Amino acid sequence: MILSNTMKSIALVILISTAAFSLEVAVDEIQNAAQAKIEFINYTGPNKKIDPAGGISAIGEQLANGSRAKFNETFRYFGKYSITRAVTAEEPGKLSADIFSIDADAQVDHIDNVRRIIAAYLSAMYGYEKKQAWALAVYVSYYNAVHRAETTYFAGAYKASVMKYINASNAGIAITYSEWPGKTKMLIPLTDGIRKGASNVVDPFTLSDDKTKKELRKDDRIPERKEITEMKEKALDKEKGALTKDKEDVAKKKDDVAKEKLALDTKKDATPKEKEAVAKKEEEVKKEEKRVEEKAADIKKKEDTVAEEKKEIAQDEKKKAEAVSPKEAALDAREKTLDKREDALKSNEPDKNIYAQKLYYFKMRDYIEGGHYNNDLYMIDAAARKLLFKSSVLNICGDRCDIFSDGIVVLTHTGTHGKAHHLTLIDRETLTEKDTGADDIFYRSFIEIKDSFIYALVVKDGKHYLGKFDSTLTRVALSADAVNENTFISFFSDQVFINAPDKSVLVLNMKDLSRIDVIAPETGQLKK
Repeated sequence: MILSNTMKSIALVILISTAAFSLEVAVDEIQNAAQAKIEFINYTGPNKKIDPAGGISAIGEQLANGSRAKFNETFRYFGKYSITRAVTAEEPGKLSADIFSIDADAQVDHIDNVRRIIAAYLSAMYGYEKKQAWALAVYVSYYNAVHRAETTYFAGAYKASVMKYINASNAGIAITYSEWPGKTKMLIPLTDGIRKGASNVVDPFTLSDDKTKKELRKDDRIPERKEITEMKEKALDKEKGALTKDKEDVAKKKDDVAKEKLALDTKKDATPKEKEAVAKKEEEVKKEEKRVEEKAADIKKKEDTVAEEKKEIAQDEKKKAEAVSPKEAALDAREKTLDKREDALKSNEPDKNIYAQKLYYFKMRDYIEGGHYNNDLYMIDAAARKLLFKSSVLNICGDRCDIFSDGIVVLTHTGTHGKAHHLTLIDRETLTEKDTGADDIFYRSFIEIKDSFIYALVVKDGKHYLGKFDSTLTRVALSADAVNENTFISFFSDQVFINAPDKSVLVLNMKDLSRIDVIAPETGQLKK
């Protein structure tokens, strides 16, 4: 078919227009993709395995114990997970790293469990507090997701000792759980302090690069962002202290060289070799001055970044507060008031396992010699005498629990009764696990709630102490005095009464569990 010039012109315009339209669509798609939030895809199908948080955290602790003080070696956990501590003094301008691998036999299917393992590892290995470790683990997950397969980026930031373990098919973490086993190596960037045996050496600045920060901001991760910002401020304080010392050292060297040069200038028989040596020292001092100036500029840049991050967090907190409608705020306030009223009326309930007309019933599944139990927890409509449902928490032990507005507090084991036991908070409505504490709790301990604080017996160095915990199961106080493992506990005003190992009665201050008095049971008098 032969086209006229006019028809050719029309066809050309159509082709150009179509190409321009296609290009515009492609640009829109790219922009939309860039703005899309990273959504980790976890398994939600039938027969989902419910893993206790304490058991998952124990994996991280074992990875830390197995790889402690072993640089450039890989410690493997039953073919499921491994840690490689890729640390050398070479390439001082680049980063060392701990590499967390999800290996071929792993069955982890939820990103929060990946984070729990990493958080427990960081706590056990580097001494991070619970909230710090969790915030770092969240950042590690996003950092490795946004840089998935970016070997060029990683090679520019990390040492060759790190990169020999990394390739395009395993670098970082995929967003879909089915792609994790055998294809995941998550980098945890470390500061130079790692080689000096320092604690808290994960580099928060590298973890919170621009791409990662954008994802955390999209996902409304304000608590983790605040925690990381605080860690950065503490790290900057240390860097500024080291910078001050470096400046003093360089100033002294500069003064010494100046004196040496002056002495040489007045020396009549100074040799070329002596002059060359002084000139070399001058050059070294200049290089050190430049390094100090560069360090000062780097610290200033980091300070500006932290200031901007704090400003963004404040803005996001304000937006979040404004986003709550007056109706939602009123409902939330009413709900909290009702919960507090339930707390106040709880003493009039016919049974401590009844709360808001619901009976939370323990069914003993197994009794193990020595006072160990495996129990199931059920919710029962007490008025209708109707079983509602069973809890998905399967590692409940002991026969004690207590209930308040924030949930049901029970005692759980970490896979076996031969290991530590922990307090676990269970949601009152769904009977699912909300949180598990870090402290080792005596397996036959009472669990008592008073004024929204939880009291239980903590095992420490083979002895038993009274612990006080807040609603997140974080310990806020521990008695200085050991107590009897079979003790009861009573409260009066702002005092706690509990047995000492010799059966005398300790009177403790409820606020901080410090000792007020000791009562001798034989005489009923205060012990001298």
